[in-house]
Amino acid sequence: MDDLTLDRLIADTLVVDYDWDEEQAEEAVAAWRDSGSDGGWDAAAIAESIHRASEDDD
Repeated sequence: MDDLTLDRLIADTLVVDYDWDEEQAEEAVAAWRDSGSDGGWDAAAIAESIHRASEDDD
């Protein structure tokens, strides 16, 4: 799986599982990617991590 496919899966998981807006999900994934974070290839786990981090920011 390439990075673009993984990013799309993560964004889709945020939208479907966590009720995120699609644009917000894409921006969050881009910010995650820019931060250099590495969560492996588990899109669901990465999406959960991004979601939890956003709750901490609130």
